[in-house]
Amino acid sequence: MILVGAAGRLFHDLIGDAETRAVRLTDRLHAPNEDATFAQTKPEVEVLFTRVYGAAPRIERLPALKEPLALRIKAGSDPTLEALLEKLGGPPVALSTTVN
Repeated sequence: MILVGAAGRLFHDLIGDAETRAVRLTDRLHAPNEDATFAQTKPEVEVLFTRVYGAAPRIERLPALKEPLALRIKAGSDPTLEALLEKLGGPPVALSTTVN
């Protein structure tokens, strides 16, 4: 469980458009850019993004072997902000109250 077990040590970037994301794990000691790390990390990323998008995404390892491990995540659709917040436990209190 690379993402869960090393969450405090891993710095990741989440970049991309609404339907395509790239996740980069820059801790080369705990998440080296190797086939074994990708195989171990892919199921965890799939669970997370399935929860966010509501369907299993396509996950690819980006090919730059001299760079940190990077994954491209492609989903079939972009959830609305409301749907995303609901899937992640609801909006923050400030967003869920109306100010008059």
